[in-house]
Amino acid sequence: NYLRVVFDPNLEPAVIDALLVDVGLGVASGPTERGVLTLRFADAATEADRAAASDALRNDPRVLFLQPVSGGN
Repeated sequence: NYLRVVFDPNLEPAVIDALLVDVGLGVASGPTERGVLTLRFADAATEADRAAASDALRNDPRVLFLQPVSGGN
């Protein structure tokens, strides 16, 4: 399972990196020309971990778009 995410374009990369570490996600690919990142969960992430990470990003005002996807491409 992956998440496609668009962050506020004014965020510094270090801020995004720190946020991803906090919620247990890593970059699988991107960003695209439109700023879309595909994020991956840690292999050991439980369903509860995935839900908590998704909720944390969904409720963060710096996240402009979030979509769960089943593949990383």
